[in-house]
Amino acid sequence: MPIKDLKNDLLTEQQIQLATTLWEASRSKRQCDPNYKPQIKKLRDFYEKTLIVDHKKQWDDYWKSASIRKDKPS
Repeated sequence: MPIKDLKNDLLTEQQIQLATTLWEASRSKRQCDPNYKPQIKKLRDFYEKTLIVDHKKQWDDYWKSASIRKDKPS
């Protein structure tokens, strides 16, 4: 999937801002500390991680709020 579609179709404005801020912070730290080796380097990867984390949080919230009833034995 092109990064344009990822950014324009799947991410909210808040997710884009979060991913961009984390990416910029990682770049700044890398410039200040030559020994720093970030696990994620590309902005696209930050977009994907942000989307995955937010999706996982939504599912966790859903499962916490869902009430599943067990059938009573007859």
